[in-house]
Amino acid sequence: MADNTMDSISLHDYKIAVNKKISKNLIYLMKEHGYNQNSFREALQAQGIEINQGTINKYLRHADTNFIPVAVLIKCSELFRVSLEKLILEDFSTTPHNKSEYVKAFVHERSSSLRSGFTEQFRHVNNDFIVDSDDRAFNGLYGNYHCYLFPTLSSDSKPLIGTFTMNDQNQMCEAYLRIPNRQKISNAGCDTHKEYKGIVIISNSLHNCYCILRNSLLGEFCFIIFRHIYLTNRPLDCRLSEVLTVSAGESHCPTVHRMFFSRQALSDEDLSLLLPHLHLSGSDIIIAEKDLLQMQELSLIPNPALSQLIQSSNPIPFYSFKEDYVFRLLEHYLPESGQTDILIYLSLIRERAVSQQFNRINRHADRNVRNLLLALGYYSSN
Repeated sequence: MADNTMDSISLHDYKIAVNKKISKNLIYLMKEHGYNQNSFREALQAQGIEINQGTINKYLRHADTNFIPVAVLIKCSELFRVSLEKLILEDFSTTPHNKSEYVKAFVHERSSSLRSGFTEQFRHVNNDFIVDSDDRAFNGLYGNYHCYLFPTLSSDSKPLIGTFTMNDQNQMCEAYLRIPNRQKISNAGCDTHKEYKGIVIISNSLHNCYCILRNSLLGEFCFIIFRHIYLTNRPLDCRLSEVLTVSAGESHCPTVHRMFFSRQALSDEDLSLLLPHLHLSGSDIIIAEKDLLQMQELSLIPNPALSQLIQSSNPIPFYSFKEDYVFRLLEHYLPESGQTDILIYLSLIRERAVSQQFNRINRHADRNVRNLLLALGYYSSN
């Protein structure tokens, strides 16, 4: 026998019932992904749907009289990564998507059972991973910091100045990062900002803090790691950290850079002394001869020390060229049969080039930056 659903309900009533189910599913998905109506509006705008918050409220709260356009449904399907069929026909509140306790906790569903599940996923048998915000290991961390880092655009050398916050929220340490986004200008002509929100985990055995942050609008994660050893209740005043993120612009490549955060804002003059410490440098200092001689000429460093430094070192000439230029030269001079060897030759050049196997913020780097700022009068009240 044919489906007689339409015999017992009018087409209009059926449309209302389906629209209500869609609205209910959207409310569920927004909660799952940590959206309120405003951030949901911004996410849809990023997807190319211009819509105001009042319209969204009508779709969600008054589904019996406000039908959601197909274009909006398609973008919602893409945003939440669910099929249109499921979005329209399933009831997510009774058949929720499989999601680990960690993911649920990470999008800030703060029920006690989720916190417990999240904690157990990260807790080592020896309690090496600390996630409970009332643990004394978090003492001294909480508060607001000014943060400084270089942008990931090679054409932009001006540092980014933002805010970094760690707070005790819902029995977990939550972190917030807000930095300028120079690629987008608001209607008022001011820089917009990128905002990241997440959690902090401390490794008790390694004395490192791991910040896992996300930006839902961009679909992006970033990771911040810095050293922290609990000694007293004295507030942490500053720290160098390593940041793993993706580059700005169109490439969106994995990128590592340094960030410095401080409870006190730095003056422009003092910031210029800090910026060299944000470079991905190691213990070996390699400098061009012309720059070293210029420092001597301008007396930027006490001359006896600089002269001794120059005399005690044997200068070695270095060549500098872009990888793309090497590639094009090899491509030009190699026969067609040898084109497949270009990457081998590049590897041989890279093998002998000056480079670091890794970048590390060691104790000297942290100590030197802090001592520099202490000498300049910072943190005297802490």
